[in-house]
Amino acid sequence: MTPTADCGPRAALVIRSTLETQAILVTMDIVIVHMITQNLGCLLVSTYCPPKGNIMTNLVVVLQSYLEKYNFKTFIFGDFNAKSRVWGKRYIDARGNYWHSAMLWT
Repeated sequence: MTPTADCGPRAALVIRSTLETQAILVTMDIVIVHMITQNLGCLLVSTYCPPKGNIMTNLVVVLQSYLEKYNFKTFIFGDFNAKSRVWGKRYIDARGNYWHSAMLWT
């Protein structure tokens, strides 16, 4: 199946209703939520990057803008369809290189 705009959401976060949260961005492939616990704020990010497509560029731009704006600890979860030997794949692709580098500088 080829993803289209009328598909349902492909990224989600399930958060306890007792936690204080605010949705920052909700799209089909990216969900960003601001969560406050014990006076500490953080961003929770869930994303889906389809195997083919250009969401990585959009995701990186969106993440950079929100990280600069909010400056909170950030937890990123998702299916990045990224290949790297670091997590057991036989080959490396551009997404794998990007996320491996991102893990090293955070």
